[in-house]
Order: sequence, then C-alpha cells, then structure tokens
Amino acid sequence: MATIFDGRRFAAEKEISLQNRVLGLKARGVYPKLASIIVGNDPASELYVNLKKKAAERIGAELDIYRIPADTKLDDLILLIDTLNVDKSVGGIMIQLPLPDQISKYKLQITNSIVPEKM
Repeated sequence: MATIFDGRRFAAEKEISLQNRVLGLKARGVYPKLASIIVGNDPASELYVNLKKKAAERIGAELDIYRIPADTKLDDLILLIDTLNVDKSVGGIMIQLPLPDQISKYKLQITNSIVPEKM
C-alpha cells in the first residue's frame, strides 16, 4: 500500500516549529541571521534566493543576500566568505549554486572556505 506524503502540510508544520525555535532564540538575545551569496545573474538562482529570504522572514530570521558579479575573482569571493566567517552576527553562510562557468571549477574550495560553525 502506498503512503501519501503531504508535502505542504509537512512544510507548514516545519515552519511553525522553526518559528518557535527562532522565538526561543530571540528570547535569549540571539537573533538568527544568515548570509546567502549569489555569484552572477542566473534567473533561477535569483528566484531561489528570494524564496529563501521570504521563508527566513516568515520564521522571524534575517537573511542577507550578497549579489556579486559573475566575473568576480576567486580571491574576492573567498575574502567575502572569510569576512562573513568572522562576523559574529552571521549564523550561517550559503553559496547559491550553480556558480558561473569561470568560477565553478573552484566550487569545492569555495564551499570548504566556510567554517564548519557556519554551515
């Protein structure tokens, strides 16, 4: 017999759970903040990052989006990640994939530059 999974219901329940966790954190003086880095101007990536921002806002968290040009040098991207790594107000860092072709070969180096505490 097949089991029917209600994805919308699951997502709504998860969102309520996360809202409660965020409220608990804020009651202790912790204000959840995430950083999302998008390299280039891929329309699908833009849409996805904006959906993540709206979801973060719905649960009471903050999500800062860092949009950087597709021709950004690897060192500049790593510098941004290093800056976010040491920013105590940022609890997590996300790199939006896919990366533009000229930088995608460094995907592992880029993602590995995020310290484990921020993953």
